Amino acid sequence: MRGAELISAIARVIEDRPGVS
Repeated sequence: MRGAELISAIARVIEDRPGVS
């Protein structure tokens, strides 16, 4: 299980949906 891969995917989604904070 690679956490970095999950973080990368999550970061991409956050970048695509600004205001998720």
